[in-house]
Amino acid sequence: MYHGPRETIIWLQNLLLKRGYLLSLFSQQEQGWDPGLEALFLRRVLQERHFALLASCTPKEPANARLLAELADANVRVIHVEPYSGHALPAESFIMPDYKRAGYAAVATLLLRGYDPIFYVGDRKSAAPFHILQERGFLEAQRELLGGDGERLLFNGKNREQANFIGYQSLSGPSGQKMARALKKCRPGFFCAYQELAVKLIDILRCEKIAVPEKAGVLAPELIGEQLSTDILAQVRFPRQHILARAVEHALADNFTGIRELVPPFRIAGNTLSALDSGKIILPPASLEALSARR
Repeated sequence: MYHGPRETIIWLQNLLLKRGYLLSLFSQQEQGWDPGLEALFLRRVLQERHFALLASCTPKEPANARLLAELADANVRVIHVEPYSGHALPAESFIMPDYKRAGYAAVATLLLRGYDPIFYVGDRKSAAPFHILQERGFLEAQRELLGGDGERLLFNGKNREQANFIGYQSLSGPSGQKMARALKKCRPGFFCAYQELAVKLIDILRCEKIAVPEKAGVLAPELIGEQLSTDILAQVRFPRQHILARAVEHALADNFTGIRELVPPFRIAGNTLSALDSGKIILPPASLEALSARR
């Protein structure tokens, strides 16, 4: 089960072929993340007693937790890769990107580069797992590094000192221009829920003569599908092939003992942050305690 680019699927197939295994693929992207179609695939995996399942389950309801449990009980090695519930980690084995750490790293990076105030740009009603976790990490970083209360506060154009959230609806038409003008006298930083939002935001800022990255910094997560060029957008990046390779190694190990691991982002790459070209190593939260002292 996967929803990444074709190149990654071919790479994964070749990796398995070298070890004497074939890949049966269920494309979430092609099937529209449909829980019913996912259930049909999982039943087939159960009936045919496949050796292992690299799970990338839909976040849509109804969830197929019962089928996943049946697979694990039938000794199919179930390892979740992504995505997953925003409220609980899977009961089965997992090795997945830690989107919460990505949100934390985004705030720390924007602070280190002198941007202030800092906003999360997203959908207030989104239930997508990576949206939920990114925002949690973002708010946690603001609480720990800036002394905030860790609560979301929508930017209304006048409360920039307290606000930390911009809804994607605010980027449309006159609302986007008004938002940009209200931030013109400061040097804001933005972490966007996904890449399309970031591109739209950069266009709005530049139309209002707010230079990126000189006068505003913009970050977005590297998602699992097709990526924008880092010449256009700075991205929080995960070692995705490394994650898949580790999942394969565990799935094919002589003694499968399971794995429960969240993999932090390993760098931020791109040209929409100051003094950032080919990438910077992201410091873990423990290494960023000095930031709180300056605030």
